[in-house]
Amino acid sequence: MSHDNEYHDNMVKMLELIWGDGYMAPGGPDNVARLLDGTEPDGKRILDIGCGIGGPAMDMVRLHGADVVGVDLEAPLIERATADAVIAGLEDRCTFECVEPGPLPFADQSFDIVISAGAVTQTDDKASLFGEGFRVLKPGGYFSCYEWMKSERDYSDDMLYWF
Repeated sequence: MSHDNEYHDNMVKMLELIWGDGYMAPGGPDNVARLLDGTEPDGKRILDIGCGIGGPAMDMVRLHGADVVGVDLEAPLIERATADAVIAGLEDRCTFECVEPGPLPFADQSFDIVISAGAVTQTDDKASLFGEGFRVLKPGGYFSCYEWMKSERDYSDDMLYWF
């Protein structure tokens, strides 16, 4: 299955100007802290589903002591995240993989924490995404998810203006 890349260089640059270096969605390091609140991530293995260019994953390593694997559908985003992890000296604790929609390439119960920030909104088969997240999660682990703009209601005038 082939995936059409949605996020080209100029779009990524614009999103970083709005949300901060390494971030393609709102929240920044404070949102990472909220996603991890109560999970005791130090020394834990985290899967970041929909990691984009890797800013949140690298903050999970730098600020919270976790080891992180980030996955995304778009190869250019994964290439950027991998290069940035090398530049930051985090490549031994923060890795990135390009995946296809569907089953994740990880063994059952292989992560302590599964994070998704922004990917569920853009996924048609949400049940499968959640199913895979729980499949790779260890018993007693945490699945933490954040979505920032999907609504059954009409978008506000401010949001429409931003678009």
